[in-house]
Amino acid sequence: KATEPSYRLNQMPNRNVNNKTAQNKSWGLPLMLTVGLFVLISAILVMAAILFVIAIRTSLVLGYIHLQLDNVRNIELSYKTLLSDVDLKKSLRYITVDILYWVIVVLGMLFFFIPGVYFALKYSFAKTALVDKNTGIWEAFTTSSKITKGNKINLLFFYLVSMFINALGFLLLLVGSIPASILTSIAKAHVYNTLSQQSE
Repeated sequence: KATEPSYRLNQMPNRNVNNKTAQNKSWGLPLMLTVGLFVLISAILVMAAILFVIAIRTSLVLGYIHLQLDNVRNIELSYKTLLSDVDLKKSLRYITVDILYWVIVVLGMLFFFIPGVYFALKYSFAKTALVDKNTGIWEAFTTSSKITKGNKINLLFFYLVSMFINALGFLLLLVGSIPASILTSIAKAHVYNTLSQQSE
């Protein structure tokens, strides 16, 4: 009996600890849900920002290709041309064509390398055709196939020379990489325009 009060006193801290544990558990779930919701919203916003940047960049690439084609066709150049292809659907088609092109080329490379080179040349103007003629995805590939028919050896030589020029520009302390890139892109637009006219 003499030890009973002290036993009860010893139990009181345990009850306080249990109460604090229960309170912590009651706060833990809402806190986890709040943090999880915050992370989810942040991830969605980051993904949206990335997609927006990709869409804007792709639209500018489309405009740049259009500008090069206007240049080789002696059409008056304008800065507005860079913004003439700001179109989400067209940008998505361009990205899809780009991805499919590299999938085809890489798969071809896995089969003794030569098929990869063949498909790289055959479909090398798919993206340009999409920009120029506002084609669909499949039509972009068929258009490139049509204009490169019978010209693959010449195209191989052209791309080898272009790679050499770009590599040379890169070796010049990166200073020459920009003019080299511009030069080869204009040359590619000229080749596309010439082959496109010949195939009509």
